[in-house]
Amino acid sequence: MINKLKRIVEGWSKKLHVSSINKEQQVLALQRMHICMRCPHAQEQWMTKLIDGILKNDELGSGIGCRVCGCPLQAKVLVEKEKCPIEKW
Repeated sequence: MINKLKRIVEGWSKKLHVSSINKEQQVLALQRMHICMRCPHAQEQWMTKLIDGILKNDELGSGIGCRVCGCPLQAKVLVEKEKCPIEKW
């Protein structure tokens, strides 16, 4: 449970630009997001959409989450140790 909380904090801190990400992490996150955006389990999440709207975030995957795990995709794909719950990445 603590590891999961750490990964959630890591993902949100990177999404909100509190912590930096290197070029390699950016490429990995973009590859993951492209996979997720084609997945039938990707769906708009009202809370993620609200946060992205407040932040004026219009990047790929803005407002989208996973129906399987419930995670906001823009935060999840930024965490190297995270995995897709249906093993697409």
